[in-house]
Amino acid sequence: ERVGAVKRTDDGEVEYVRPMFLGRQDAADKLELLGTDVADLIATIDHNVIHGSSDPRFQRKVMYRDMPASAVPEFRELAAAQGMAVLQRLDAWLAARRATPAEHVRDEARARLGLGIYYFEESLTAPAATKTGKRPS
Repeated sequence: ERVGAVKRTDDGEVEYVRPMFLGRQDAADKLELLGTDVADLIATIDHNVIHGSSDPRFQRKVMYRDMPASAVPEFRELAAAQGMAVLQRLDAWLAARRATPAEHVRDEARARLGLGIYYFEESLTAPAATKTGKRPS
């Protein structure tokens, strides 16, 4: 309620106002994401090492090492748009199946589940002027 992601209805129920709350994204928020996101990725890899042949968890990436630097801005934009579209569809699916407050009272097992998508890029070569010891102008 404090950040506007949910509101209370007249009957006291909690209703989502906007999906996929991202937080304030200040340094503390980013450090919290570092801890949770890295832990989730490592837990998935660990699970797949131990149980991957019988109960694999989805963990994939697409990456090319020979992309021209000129493709970076377009791919960054495409990845953000397509990634957000996938996450919004999955968020709607999860939200539709989420336990209600009344269901939380029942002695029923629950699970935390989701899918994380992240973007990465790394410069592999310096511009030609840097290689020769000259500074770019």
